[in-house]
Amino acid sequence: MTRLAIVNALGHVVTFVRADAPPGWQPPAGCSSVPESALPAGYKMALAEPQPVPESISASQARVRLIQTGVGMDAIDEAIGRIEDATTRESVRAWWEYEYPLRRDSPMLARWAVACGFSAEQLDDLFRGAAQVQS
Repeated sequence: MTRLAIVNALGHVVTFVRADAPPGWQPPAGCSSVPESALPAGYKMALAEPQPVPESISASQARVRLIQTGVGMDAIDEAIGRIEDATTRESVRAWWEYEYPLRRDSPMLARWAVACGFSAEQLDDLFRGAAQVQS
């Protein structure tokens, strides 16, 4: 299958599409398309600009985003319940149930993330995705 490279105004390849696109198809504004075979040797894909991590999100945005990604609220409750220290467990539970907004730099968020098994990168992704949820 022949592919077309979609090239931005800087000359960077941003993606590929099938060459048998429907009649009338045009590349996105500000881009052009060229056959993959016409690219110079050693071409590089453009790196996507990382989205900034929001400083805060609402509790409902976080919960909806977790549900959208397949993490149910029961799993979160179970993870919090597995925190061994009772004071920490109940503090994290109270934070999860009542904190608004959820701040990315919160020490309690860090405890919650460890309990739920989220890495810092996964937490950043959660915040980015949750910020897109309409509350």
